[in-house]
Amino acid sequence: MNLINLYSHSFHHFIPQNLYTHKKGEQIIDFIIKYEEIDNFNNLMKYYLIDINYIKNDKKRKFNIQDINQENIKLINQIYNLDFLYYNYEKI
Repeated sequence: MNLINLYSHSFHHFIPQNLYTHKKGEQIIDFIIKYEEIDNFNNLMKYYLIDINYIKNDKKRKFNIQDINQENIKLINQIYNLDFLYYNYEKI
């Protein structure tokens, strides 16, 4: 069974992003824009002449790392291991 189909059945918001961007360890898409680089999205849309603009909501965060217990941190690190690796994020 395709992992995206497995996740999307009931947990589609939690799908590891590498399932969309990589296949067998190889990046299969041309552009990856991280949330902290979201301003690049508008430049990419202009490049492809697509009339879409992302407007960033500057609301303050509602939670931070101290709100996540060690058991959940371990689970996040395990489930999203390849996301951390492919997108150069540090695990906690």
